[in-house]
Amino acid sequence: MMKKIIVSLTIGGLVMFCLVAGLGLLVIKGLWWWVVPDLFPGAVADGLVAREIGWWTAGKLAIVLGILSAILGSRRTVSKSVNKSVHVSAGRCRNGNGPEVIDATVSHSPDDD
Repeated sequence: MMKKIIVSLTIGGLVMFCLVAGLGLLVIKGLWWWVVPDLFPGAVADGLVAREIGWWTAGKLAIVLGILSAILGSRRTVSKSVNKSVHVSAGRCRNGNGPEVIDATVSHSPDDD
């Protein structure tokens, strides 16, 4: 019984992966076909940039975009945990004649995550 569940989940996961990957490739090909000729009409006319891309090229582009988004996503997580909020208040010295005093306080609460 447990073996059937594991096999079913594995097959279901593979089917979902293939559907998502296929949809991703279709989106990349469609965006390329829709955007690139309008952005670079001269380069497309001269043959410097392809008007359409193939499935393998779309797959390679998806891999590169996935790696870049993973890198940028991990950097965002680190910077989000470091840069929380800064409270700045300005005021005069006690006698009111001196220069303005600026007090900058960095605060972090676990609820901000």
